[in-house]
Amino acid sequence: MRVFIAVDIEGISSMVDWRDQSDFEARRWMTEDANAAVRGAFEGGASYVCVRDCHGPARSIIPEALDERAELCRGWDNLHGMVDGVESGFDALMLVGWHARYGTESGVMAHSWSGIIRNIWVNGVEMGEVGLAAVIAGAAGVPVAMVSGDDALAKEAQALLPGVRAAVVKYGLNRLAGRCLSPSRARRVIEDTARAAVAEQRAAAYGTQWPASIEVRYQHRGQASWAARVPGVRREGDYGIATEVADAAALKDILFCCNRLAYACDLY
Repeated sequence: MRVFIAVDIEGISSMVDWRDQSDFEARRWMTEDANAAVRGAFEGGASYVCVRDCHGPARSIIPEALDERAELCRGWDNLHGMVDGVESGFDALMLVGWHARYGTESGVMAHSWSGIIRNIWVNGVEMGEVGLAAVIAGAAGVPVAMVSGDDALAKEAQALLPGVRAAVVKYGLNRLAGRCLSPSRARRVIEDTARAAVAEQRAAAYGTQWPASIEVRYQHRGQASWAARVPGVRREGDYGIATEVADAAALKDILFCCNRLAYACDLY
């Protein structure tokens, strides 16, 4: 079994605040959570594991500290998605260190993308980053086998993806505070969950009906106005945009283009 592990940082064990990112320790925490998933995947029967650093500039995992059995994808190429590469012949996707979507009650560091988005819907289903990853991987027939993060992330993932296993490494108190398992215990939970996810595959690939309708609601009117300049995209109310896409590749393209324009907007 070939396993793709996409590693974000907000759901990493011990992380509760973006200010933690300025400390080298946060990179070590991220690397060790990734290592726990790698160990579990191989223990469960994986034949190959690829780790995708998908936080920020995608250069947070410490290469020399990563389990040598895994290969590491660093940096961005086409800048389209956090799970780029999962479509290249993988059997399972693991989302390590992920987080709940924007606005989730007590979701630690909850957000969708980089703070400019409030809501995303695909075919009327509200999604955060986990949902979008599931849509993209599902289009290639790859199921999300496990996630790790806080209890809010686990609840969100399990409601959307029946059969997914969740490694809960912390419990949200508010957006910038959490009750965290000790690092060693958290990594045992991740390892055990990853092992079970590979050895007893029970998740199914997320099915999306194509063409699909896409709606995005931004934080500010100006962001929606600028995003709507992309051909084929229309305004939906004061803060939103809407369009239809033919497939997962078009979904990534449209979100990339719309969000890059929205990021550039300074008109509120």
